[in-house]
Amino acid sequence: MIGEGADGCKRCPDCGEEKEVSEFGRNKRIADGLARYYGTTI
Repeated sequence: MIGEGADGCKRCPDCGEEKEVSEFGRNKRIADGLARYYGTTI
């Protein structure tokens, strides 16, 4: 998946932090199926 590491993490493009994929919402329009930003970074 694009943006997702082998360890189940994804980098937020806004703050640059690596977070667990469980912290990201779902977005079926994105290639990896996850929202670009996690919980509080919008």
